[in-house]
Amino acid sequence: MVSIPIDLTVPGSEDLLKLEESGVKGRYVSVDRLIELEDGKTEWRMATSGTPGGNIPVFLSESMMDDNIAQDVPHFFKWLRGT
Repeated sequence: MVSIPIDLTVPGSEDLLKLEESGVKGRYVSVDRLIELEDGKTEWRMATSGTPGGNIPVFLSESMMDDNIAQDVPHFFKWLRGT
């Protein structure tokens, strides 16, 4: 899976811009790879980068990234199993 930020200020993005909620927008990009291992377990590898936008210092968001990803892992696997 690949998640990439898009720029809604470019011509032709008007319809998408109408769907966007108001507020400060950060940018986030990730690449996820799921592999089913021989023992039936699932391995999930992710590379990610993001900037919060607005007045949040980058060093603060970067220092919290690991914890935020770790909290998302159970939610991701719950979604993957469809439960």
